[in-house]
Amino acid sequence: MQTHFTADQLADPQIAEADAILRKCVHCGFCTATCPTFVITGDERDSPRGRIWMLRDVLESPETVSANTGYHIDRCLGCLSCTTTCPSGVDYPHLLDIGREKLDKLVPRPLADKMLRRMLGMIIPYAGRFRMMIALARIGRLFRWVMPWHLPFACKYSPGVHFSSSLNSSWPICGTSSDFPQYGALVNAGHVSKQLPQT
Repeated sequence: MQTHFTADQLADPQIAEADAILRKCVHCGFCTATCPTFVITGDERDSPRGRIWMLRDVLESPETVSANTGYHIDRCLGCLSCTTTCPSGVDYPHLLDIGREKLDKLVPRPLADKMLRRMLGMIIPYAGRFRMMIALARIGRLFRWVMPWHLPFACKYSPGVHFSSSLNSSWPICGTSSDFPQYGALVNAGHVSKQLPQT
C-alpha cells in the first residue's frame, strides 16, 4: 500500500511503525474470507483490508476522520484470523492499536460509551469479577426494559454460570451442557479446556 506521510508525521515513532506495516499490505483480500464481521455484513469497511485503508487515513489525514470511521474500527473483534491468513505478514493488531489510540484523540466518545468501556476494563480482565457480572446479568434480565439500548441484548444472551465440584471453583463454566449439545465447554481465559458431561 502506498503511503504519503510527511517528514513531520514520520518523526512520530508510532506513525513510522505504522508506515512500515501499511507498506506490507498488497490488497490481496485473503483476510476478508476469514474476517467474521466482513463475512456477516459484506461491507468492505468491516474487513481488515477496509480497516487498513481507514487506519491509513486516520494517521495520514486526521482531518478527514469522522465518527463513522470509529464505528467501523470498533467493530473489529480482535480475533486475529486475518493475521494468520495474511501472506504478506501485515502486523494488523499492532496497526490497529496505533490507529485506535490516535482515533480516540480525534473523535471524542460519548460519556456513556466512556463509562461503559471503563467499567468493562475493570471487570473483564478479572475472572472473579467477570463471573459475578455474568451471574448478576441473569437477575438483570428482569429489568431489561429500563436499561440503555445495548445492555438488554447483553443480558438476554448472557450464559448461566455453574460450578463443578470436581474442579477448582475459580474456573467458571459458562453455560450448561444443553447450551453446547455436541461439546460443552469449560472456558478459562478464552480457551476451551474441558468438556462438560452431557445430561
